[in-house]
Parts: sequence; C-alpha cells; structure tokens
Amino acid sequence: MGNNSTFCERKCELQPEEISLQMSRAKGMDTSLASQIIRQLITAGTEPCKLLREIGLNYRQQAKFQQADSRYLASKLRWLK
Repeated sequence: MGNNSTFCERKCELQPEEISLQMSRAKGMDTSLASQIIRQLITAGTEPCKLLREIGLNYRQQAKFQQADSRYLASKLRWLK
C-alpha cells in the first residue's frame, strides 16, 4: 500500500473489463456518454489514460478513473470470469 502511483502509471495496458470498471468510478456523466467513452478507450488500445482529457473527462473524473483499489478490481474481475 506504500505505492502512491496511479492505476495508469502502474498498468499501461488495460483490459476492456478494467476500463469499464474504472469508468464506473468517474461520476457525473450519463450512461450513453460513459458507454461511448468506454468504447473509445477500448478502441484506442494501449495507454487509454493518456486520452482521458482529450475525450472529455474533467479533472475529477480523470482522477477517479486513475485511482484504483486493486482488491476491488481483482474481486470484480474474478466475479466477471
């Protein structure tokens, strides 16, 4: 837990499921916009975190996307599989 780096700094390439889970943390947008952004990030391939501002996420949404609880993500990914 001593690692202060963001989720995106620790993990350059995100799986579609991880992108979707991280977008669920970025509040303040309607579902259709969030779905569109998820598709854009998945299509972008590697390093989607670099595109967050470019595709319209504000500072707070970017920060939420980049913060991750590794236990939460691992739990959700296990459940999805």
